[in-house]
Amino acid sequence: MWTKHYRVMRSELAKCEKARSELEKKHPLHTVQAEQDGQLQDYVQKSDSLYEWRLLILTEYWMIEADRLGVPLPDRDDRTLWGRVEFDSDPREPRYLTDAGIRIVRADIREERRQRREPVTFWSSIIIGVVGALTGLASVIPNWWAD
Repeated sequence: MWTKHYRVMRSELAKCEKARSELEKKHPLHTVQAEQDGQLQDYVQKSDSLYEWRLLILTEYWMIEADRLGVPLPDRDDRTLWGRVEFDSDPREPRYLTDAGIRIVRADIREERRQRREPVTFWSSIIIGVVGALTGLASVIPNWWAD
């Protein structure tokens, strides 16, 4: 789990969180004047942009993880699982996983990791049991012959 792209994702999320906390410090008061000047709308736009940035970071990470494990991503045409950045914010209009999409991808990745882990735990428990039985037998045999 501590792969390079995980560390990059955590670093990018920290930058995003820092930008969000700086934006929170500049939160305009809910007054008629702030609304008329466009300060409130500007704040909401920047806040939405930071939220989309966060989702783009998470989407990139989960797409890499899903690709690495061979887990298929949800259908990109499903609007409940995928969102799109507005053209004004980014002319490329990148897609990102919504919160529901991230939940589904994470669950699929968890299931795949569990499926890959099961044979290892099965065989390791058998090997540990056999080694334990042989150790117990080896400790009893010298005492048995001494009698």
